[in-house]
Amino acid sequence: VAVSMVREMGPFMTALILMWLAFSKLGITVTGLFSPEYVDAPWSAARAVDLGKHIWLPIVILGLDGTARLARIMRANLMDELKDEVLRIDYWRRN
Repeated sequence: VAVSMVREMGPFMTALILMWLAFSKLGITVTGLFSPEYVDAPWSAARAVDLGKHIWLPIVILGLDGTARLARIMRANLMDELKDEVLRIDYWRRN
């Protein structure tokens, strides 16, 4: 249980750090998908632009998490294949 908690803290901490940077450096509110003045407003071009200003952060966080998981799986599979004896025999036959 402890190992899975540590493994899952990576994306969570990344999200917290990116949210803090977006708030402190870019001045973007990170508590929702819209600025406070557009929460209850009807859909308009200005509200869509405001959504675009806020939606990039969840997209980046989810994309980084998925990419990191895929990279770990691909690396593990590659390391497993490089240990395969058939690969070593074929290498020595060619050289």
